[in-house]
Amino acid sequence: MKFPSVQTLADTTTVTLKRFPLVIFFMVIACFHGIRLNHLVYVYNNSEFDKFNYYNIIWSAYLGMLLSLAVDVYAERKIFPIRFRLIAGFVIIALVVLYYVSLPVESSDPKLIQFILFIIGLHLFTAFAPFTSKGEVNGFWQYNKTLFLRFLAAFLYALVLFSGLAIAILAVNQLFSVHINDRWYGDLSILIFGAFFTIFFLAGVPGQFQELEQKTDYPKALKIFTQYVLLPIITVYLAILYAYMFKIIGTHNWPQGWVGYLVLAFSVAGILSLLLIHPIRNEANNKWIIAFSRFFYLALVPLIVLLFLAIFRRVEEYGITEPRYFVVGLSCWLAFITGYFIFSKNKNIKVIPISLGLLVFLVSFGPWGAFSVSLRSQTNRLKKYMQSNQMFSSDQKIIPPKKTVSDNDAKEIKSIINYLVDNHGYHSLQPLFTQDLKVL
Repeated sequence: MKFPSVQTLADTTTVTLKRFPLVIFFMVIACFHGIRLNHLVYVYNNSEFDKFNYYNIIWSAYLGMLLSLAVDVYAERKIFPIRFRLIAGFVIIALVVLYYVSLPVESSDPKLIQFILFIIGLHLFTAFAPFTSKGEVNGFWQYNKTLFLRFLAAFLYALVLFSGLAIAILAVNQLFSVHINDRWYGDLSILIFGAFFTIFFLAGVPGQFQELEQKTDYPKALKIFTQYVLLPIITVYLAILYAYMFKIIGTHNWPQGWVGYLVLAFSVAGILSLLLIHPIRNEANNKWIIAFSRFFYLALVPLIVLLFLAIFRRVEEYGITEPRYFVVGLSCWLAFITGYFIFSKNKNIKVIPISLGLLVFLVSFGPWGAFSVSLRSQTNRLKKYMQSNQMFSSDQKIIPPKKTVSDNDAKEIKSIINYLVDNHGYHSLQPLFTQDLKVL
C-alpha cells in the first residue's frame, strides 16, 4: 500500500478545507471534545463527572458533519452562490445547537435510538443529495460507488496508520522504559479515525457530478460477489421462507414473530444485490438480471403478507414498542418499494434511498414517531390491566388492588412498568400516581 506524501496530504487538506469548511469545523469540535473526554476519564478514574455533556457535544457535532456534507454536495451540484452556503451554514449551526440543547444530561435510550436514526437518515440524504433531479440514474450509482470505495480506502488507511503508530509507541515504551500513559492510544485513535479518516474521505468525494453519468466502469469483483455469493444466499433464504409459509398454511398456525426479521433481512439483501448489479443489467450477457429482478419483487408479495401477519399479531398481543414500530414502518416501506418496482415503468433506483430516508426522519420524532406511539401504546396497556384488576381510582390514579392479581397480569404489569421506566423514565408514570415519584 502506497501512502500519500506529506506534501500531498497538506495540499489535499487545504483543498478539502476550502470545499467543506463546516464539515471540518464540526470534525474539529468532535475530536477536541473526544480527546478532552478521554483525558477526563483517566483524571477522574471513571468516577462521576459531566461526561454526558461531552457525549452530547460529540453527537451533535457528528450530526452537523453529516448534514453539512449533504448540503455542501447539494449546493455544489445546483451551483448555488456563496451566499446560499453561508445562510445554509448558519441554519445548520442553529439546528445543531438546538439538537444539543434538546439532549438529556444523562443516558437515554430513546435519544440514542433517535441519534442512530438521524445518522441513517443523513447518510441516505448524502447518497442522493446531488441527484435529486429527474434521470441521471447511472451518475447516482457511480457517485455512491465512489463514496463506498472511498470509505473503505479511508478506513483501511486509518487502520494501518493507527496500527503502525500504536506499535511504535508501544515499542518506545518497552524498549526505552519510557512511561507512556494509555490515554495517548485513545488520543491517537481519535486523531486517526476522527480527523485523518474524515479528511481523507472528504478528499475523494466526487465533484464533477455531470461526468459521473458518462462513466461505465464496473468492478468485476463486485459482479462476482453479487452473482456467486449474495444471490445464491438469497435463493436459499427464499426457499426457507416459502417452505415455512407453506407449513403455516398446512398447519393453520400463526407465523412466529421473529420471522418478520428474517423476511426483512432477506428483502434488504435482495434489494441491495439488485442495486449492486443495476448498471450492467442491460448488457447482452446479463439479461437474466432484469428477469431475476421481476421474479424477486413478485416473490416478495406473499412474504410481505406473512410479514404483516407476524408483526400485527405481536402488536395485538403486546402493543407497540420501538422495535415493533420500526418493523411495521419497514414493512410498509417494503410493500411500497415492491409495488413500485412491480407496477412502475421507470423503476428508478433513486426511489429506494429517498423513500427510506424520508421514513427514517418521520419515525424519529413527533407524536406520530416511534417513541410517542410506543409510550401511548404501553401506557394504555398498563391502564387496561389496572382497570381490569380494580387498581384505578375514580380520577384515573393507581391504587392498591382490591383483589388478588393473577400471576399472568402481575407479570404483564411488571413488564410494562419496567419498559416504561427503562425506555421513557420514571416520569412517564407520574400522570398515573398522586404521589410525587421523585421522592419515592
